[in-house]
Amino acid sequence: MSLSYNFEPCNIPQADYNTMLEAGVIDGMIWGMMAINMGEVTEKNVEEVHRRFKMHEVAGMGLISGGNAAEEGSLSYRKARMPNWNECHKFIGYRTNVTNMTKRQFHGDFVRRMEFDVRSITNAEKT
Repeated sequence: MSLSYNFEPCNIPQADYNTMLEAGVIDGMIWGMMAINMGEVTEKNVEEVHRRFKMHEVAGMGLISGGNAAEEGSLSYRKARMPNWNECHKFIGYRTNVTNMTKRQFHGDFVRRMEFDVRSITNAEKT
């Protein structure tokens, strides 16, 4: 099944949309919703959307590269990131056809993926 998404309910001004598109935030939201297993951003779940994005970011799985010009040359400028608090709130109303996972399902899946990565790395180091 192909990914479908709809930004229209977000009512993002065109200038903001263009800026976020250029910065990679739009693509980060499109693909990020699959990473966090949530199908929409609402007033009710925006904190959970942001929290799951930050879990991925802390684990080194950012989808948006670079930073703002003021940070150029710093480590944070080069570090990949996920959508931030303000960006998540701009996308309230965004909908996708991504299957939702409960917090418990997401946490279990997240830990399994981390364990798989760690096992792969440690096995490679042993050879």
